[in-house]
Amino acid sequence: MVLALAVAGCGDVKPYVAAIDALRLPSSFEAIKTVTKVGLDMCFTCPQVHRYYLAEGELTDLRDDVKQAIVDAGYTSVQVGAPTCDINDNSGLACSISATMDGIHLLANVYRRDSDVDGLGLSEPGKSTIRIDAW
Repeated sequence: MVLALAVAGCGDVKPYVAAIDALRLPSSFEAIKTVTKVGLDMCFTCPQVHRYYLAEGELTDLRDDVKQAIVDAGYTSVQVGAPTCDINDNSGLACSISATMDGIHLLANVYRRDSDVDGLGLSEPGKSTIRIDAW
């Protein structure tokens, strides 16, 4: 019974959507898709939200814009991965930012221009994709 209540009680994505909505990203960032679902590698019943944006600009500038929005939203535990945006993997990932506040975890990934992030066909020529995850 307790397990059933715990599982049923953690499926609400609203706090995670609100966390991403609270980020004051530049108006040049075009929100193109939001995906909500339940289940992470380590938590099969945890809700998560992925929001995808397209933006033009240098990768480090885009990363700095996202980081500033996260800091301005009140997150104090902010970590930057690959400060020079030089991650070299097959996904197109260039750099990332992670942050935590009040039980909300954010992960913002900045991808190289023209990368088909998560195979969703969202890329546009000359633009980078930014994916912000909350869980």
